[in-house]
Amino acid sequence: MSQFSVPGLAPKFIDTTALGGGAGASPLAQPGGGEDPLSGLMQSGHFNSLGALGALGGEELVRPRQTMAGACGALAQYMEKNGMGTMNTGQLRNLAAGNDAAGLGECPSTVRDAAKFLLAGPKAADGSGESARWNAVETRDVAGADGLSGLGNLKGIAAQAQRPRETPAGACGAISQYMTGKGLGTLDTGELRNLAAGNQADGLGQCPPGVQAAAKFLLAGPKAADGSGESARWEAVETHDVAGADGLSGLGNFQAMAAHGRPQAAGQGGGDQDGGILQGLLKALSGLEQAQAELTQSLARQVSERVQGTLSTIAQIGQALGGAEHA
Repeated sequence: MSQFSVPGLAPKFIDTTALGGGAGASPLAQPGGGEDPLSGLMQSGHFNSLGALGALGGEELVRPRQTMAGACGALAQYMEKNGMGTMNTGQLRNLAAGNDAAGLGECPSTVRDAAKFLLAGPKAADGSGESARWNAVETRDVAGADGLSGLGNLKGIAAQAQRPRETPAGACGAISQYMTGKGLGTLDTGELRNLAAGNQADGLGQCPPGVQAAAKFLLAGPKAADGSGESARWEAVETHDVAGADGLSGLGNFQAMAAHGRPQAAGQGGGDQDGGILQGLLKALSGLEQAQAELTQSLARQVSERVQGTLSTIAQIGQALGGAEHA
């Protein structure tokens, strides 16, 4: 799809997929990637005037590249508008064909493009025969492809695009707030995996999307160097207070990590920051004591010098008076 601005003509989308590409065609945004064939035709000289563009129907804007979040967002809005709690593969194919989910009437072009995007691309690795994108949507809440996805899966993936990049501090902050709200003093690896799957810590019900994303982040990434098999991020949290991974972390570890913004050395707990403050206070106190001693010495020296000066003056006066009497 491409869009061209021609004065006096209303906006209109033109499907250029049927047009052949030319040599030197440049890549433009297309659902699923690839090159825009119209670009090649223009560069080869087939379309080189506003008159030719006007004959095609006027104004087109280059559509942004489709993403998982964008596609799921468009489909989630469609499902909500039409009162759909779930969508199966057949309904998705109907939408990709430009029909509504039931196969009757037409759906909006944005919904059609979103459905095409989810059905396109490489196949899933589980041998289900589904596209990897659609498989990722429908198995977001429950493992195992069944050709059916709930509205929550689509909304959850769409919401991920609105979240800032996850950080250890942000992830620990989200989980510590969750633990506080649920009255949890500790969290083990199994409970963290439940959260990462979108469930509550006890495996019952659903947890908030932000908590799920935080749990996924802590379980992802490279493994810890100690050979425990845990992710380095999760191990940094659970060993924040005590060295040695045991698959269990207290609420205080999450809160401290969220406050520090970075992991502490194992067994240090808050000592890295709190110890630095203590050292600073001790240093300041030591400096104060030294300053006090120096001040005392200085005052004593000044008093001694003044006393000696006064005694010397008195002696001189005495000598002067004694000389006057003899005279």
